[in-house]
Amino acid sequence: MYTARIKFKREADIRYISHLDMQRMVQRILRRAEVPMKYSEGFNPHPKLAFAMAMGVGLTSDCEYVDVELMESIDPVLLVGSMNESAPKGFAALKAIVTEEKLPSLTSLIEESVYQVTCLLNASGEVERLSDQLKSILDSESIVYRKRNKKGKWSDKEIRPLIKELSASTEGLTVNIIARLATGSKENLRPEVVLDKIDPEKSLFDQEHGCVYHRLFLGKVNGEELI
Repeated sequence: MYTARIKFKREADIRYISHLDMQRMVQRILRRAEVPMKYSEGFNPHPKLAFAMAMGVGLTSDCEYVDVELMESIDPVLLVGSMNESAPKGFAALKAIVTEEKLPSLTSLIEESVYQVTCLLNASGEVERLSDQLKSILDSESIVYRKRNKKGKWSDKEIRPLIKELSASTEGLTVNIIARLATGSKENLRPEVVLDKIDPEKSLFDQEHGCVYHRLFLGKVNGEELI
């Protein structure tokens, strides 16, 4: 058995599709590209794919991964090219490896993400308040996030250790926030939670236009990619 590990990007044209629809779309791309996928057994056979992380609706990304089990080997360059020829606008395969060796699961390898969050300030005078909010977060020894679980019960989670880096740059009223956050099966922090801590009163950023979330990196610590 062979495994193809593929890195791909998701652009604005497909940012609003769900993770389930994303899975279906990748399956269609692989079928159209005539990739020799391995299928599960049983009454409803389906391609054996494993994604690194579920992507939230509205998120774009430069760095996503999927593992595909294959019936036979295929040249990685041809794989990437044939996928891109078969893909809709907004999806692009970036690179791939194909191996007969058993690879560790993607979920076991992921440790952090880097996000760029683009927002509009309500007023130019809010730049100083933004700077103060970021400094307050970075200087804090403890930051607790309260969330409701699926059963409706509230629980508190300590998130300060999950915020690895946090910075911002401004141009006019536009703010680009860069956040390096713990990500994966052990610890995971969504950028929306960090933004809630930056602007808890929803008065710093323009709520009408909202913020745009983009993942710049997904992989191991210190910027090590999975391919």
